[in-house]
Amino acid sequence: MNYMTLLPEMVIVAVALILPVFTLYGKENTRILPYLSAGALGVAMLILAIFIGIIPLDIGVTVPKTMFGGMLVLDGFSLFLQLIFAMVSFFVVMASATYIKEHERNQGEYYTLLLLATT
Repeated sequence: MNYMTLLPEMVIVAVALILPVFTLYGKENTRILPYLSAGALGVAMLILAIFIGIIPLDIGVTVPKTMFGGMLVLDGFSLFLQLIFAMVSFFVVMASATYIKEHERNQGEYYTLLLLATT
């Protein structure tokens, strides 16, 4: 089974699970949270653009593909929707960065929930 097709989701989930750790060590570390979230979404969008064929690189991923006994189907339309969801989440992170910074409450949880909802 080729887990390379799950790479965008794995990147987003890995960063989402690391974000709450930054809130444990003080308020000065929470300034980096929107940038880490946007970076993870940017990397996921780049990987999805490669999978769709917008960026022509041959990395050995072919679509359509079914995984886990047919419970996960990856085709051009599902990859396109994943790209749209990642783009919308990227814009939400950028738009809400100043609001969340002003209120200084639950920043790590906000970005974690946003990223996990994206996947």
